[in-house]
Amino acid sequence: MASNVIKIGPNQIAGELRARANKTPGELQKAMKRAALRGRAMLVRRTPKDMGQAKAGWKTSDFIKGSKGGRIDLYNDNPYVGVLERGARPHKTSNEGIAAIHGWVWRNRAYFQFEAETRKAAKAEALGIAYAIAAKFEKVGQEGTFFVKKSMDELSKDFGKQLNEQIERYAKRRAARASAKGNS
Repeated sequence: MASNVIKIGPNQIAGELRARANKTPGELQKAMKRAALRGRAMLVRRTPKDMGQAKAGWKTSDFIKGSKGGRIDLYNDNPYVGVLERGARPHKTSNEGIAAIHGWVWRNRAYFQFEAETRKAAKAEALGIAYAIAAKFEKVGQEGTFFVKKSMDELSKDFGKQLNEQIERYAKRRAARASAKGNS
């Protein structure tokens, strides 16, 4: 699970932002949570979709206190999201795997443009395609999509933006409180 965790924490932002965050207690946590939720939405949109299980696997943790200030994890608990992201070396495919590939081929049959005229013949053609895909996996493996890696710069920039916006909201609240006290 640790290999597919994306950590958004104070050690990933510039020194100036970190110094500003230290002056505003609690605001860093709010910005981190907001950035993690926005990052989750972005990764859900970018996750390759078949049946939607990988998209549904994206989660954010609560704030976790630590020696470097703390973090909020953005992670996917789907067991095959690592293969979607990084691909896989050449490998044999089990009978269960071939059945899953067959189901995928059948769900995407419009893409494959079957030539069979009957449903039974089309199912057989889909099974043949599934075996061909499994043979390719055995020979060359699976190519990764790297959708998370491609999103990291944008996730990092969004965290900085969320932190700045949260600090501005905090400053406005403080100014409003000070103004209210001065008018009393």
